[in-house]
Amino acid sequence: FNVYSPNARKSDKVAAGRMWPSAIEGLARTIVGMDCDIIGFNELRNTVWHHPDVEDGHQLKDRVNELNGNKYVWKWEYPNFNDGSSDFCNGFAYDPDVVSLISEPVCMWLASDATTCLDKKDGGRTIVYAHFKHLETGKTFWFASTHITLSDDKQQSQYNAACCVNLAKSVVDHKETCFLAGDMNCASKSIRPATYEILLGYWGDAYASAKEHGILNDENLAKPATRPGTGKDGTGTAAELKELQYEYYRYDHIMFDKAKVTGYNCIRDFYPGVDGIDYWPSDHFPIWAEFEF
Repeated sequence: FNVYSPNARKSDKVAAGRMWPSAIEGLARTIVGMDCDIIGFNELRNTVWHHPDVEDGHQLKDRVNELNGNKYVWKWEYPNFNDGSSDFCNGFAYDPDVVSLISEPVCMWLASDATTCLDKKDGGRTIVYAHFKHLETGKTFWFASTHITLSDDKQQSQYNAACCVNLAKSVVDHKETCFLAGDMNCASKSIRPATYEILLGYWGDAYASAKEHGILNDENLAKPATRPGTGKDGTGTAAELKELQYEYYRYDHIMFDKAKVTGYNCIRDFYPGVDGIDYWPSDHFPIWAEFEF
């Protein structure tokens, strides 16, 4: 069973060169090529995946459906997405031949000054979660996609993380597997190590587990970063790529409880923009992890 977590950020500054249509094509081909079972999306917005300046512009899901014959069920239209009020929205897609949905997804907001999630907007950051059954093994599990704030107020980041932990404690049966994927904006050696440690109070980190058990490939071992040190706002190009050797920039995580990590990869493919320059699809690289229940 595998989980894929891409950041879908769009910067208006480079929309013509980077995002449209090259990023849609690139992210779509990666999703199909990795044969993903569940995809947890970060930084979605209704205007993000349909470029108004491209005459036959596709939404991401349309292009994925074209490539794999409507393989996925899409669950990514939630309040922030629908009303265009924030770029910081989450959602997911899943393969119904691999998992079935037990309960409809729930979208909640991460509190900026409390440790429990809210059913109304607070700070713009969301968590979307649902209950699933893995068809081959019959195992039930929970999956959540979230995006923790990058605010200079480190306490706000810690509140966001605590919301994730307390939500899991309140809805997940103690015997069930639980996954949390997303852009956490924290790492063990970043300026927000306390946020990372709060998350580790409930989940394990797929990268750290893969490293501990010797199953990381040389590329991921030497270059753990998922957030490049250059190219803020998604303006980064292949020529600018650097600083991937720093744990400081490993901001994206796939976390797990009651599962075994059998694979991990950070996908750093570049795609040609319409201006002839190779760009990465977003301001973070997508990550992928494989598990056994």
